[in-house]
Amino acid sequence: MIARIICPPTPGLAAHAPLARQPAGASPQASGNPGALAFRSPGRRCASVLAIALSLSGCGALPWQSQEESKAQSPAPPAMTAQEKTAATLEQKVIAAANQVENNIYFSLGGVTVSSRERAKLQQHAAYLKENPETSVTLIGFTDDLGSRNYNVAIAEQRVAAVRKLLRAYRVPGGQIRRYSVGSEKTPKTCKTEECRRKMRRVELRYAE
Repeated sequence: MIARIICPPTPGLAAHAPLARQPAGASPQASGNPGALAFRSPGRRCASVLAIALSLSGCGALPWQSQEESKAQSPAPPAMTAQEKTAATLEQKVIAAANQVENNIYFSLGGVTVSSRERAKLQQHAAYLKENPETSVTLIGFTDDLGSRNYNVAIAEQRVAAVRKLLRAYRVPGGQIRRYSVGSEKTPKTCKTEECRRKMRRVELRYAE
């Protein structure tokens, strides 16, 4: 929508009167025709206003439009389908379950070495197991779904072996440690974001109830 701009009639002259011809290079003041000056000045002002209005017509929000009207013209983002909502909800549950930091030893992408920060957690687990010799722990290896099944199973087994080796180094009896590698076949199909996959690169320490 563009506002209609009507130029006012030239004062002192008929609306249909043609513009008086002047010699080339002569200014309106020199011609002695004050009416010519009055005729040309409003015209230039009106042309300027019209030019500004036309330039504003290309903008997303015009001056006479409210912010609500401008927002209404913007396309709304596509709504999530019921299947996408269900997948997102399930993935958040997987992440929440893997966020039990104290019972999980996390690894980098493709890594099988326990970092210094994760070793500090293992030392606490080792102290607990030695104080409770009747308690056993199962080491469950998880991986993301980025590699083949054989590769992921091998990575999971190596990570479990690395955690067990450290627990044994901290004097935990071997009879209290059980091993179980699940690889990626237990990775939820909805685990597709980088955050969820990062949480899957872990060994969980699960105590017998």
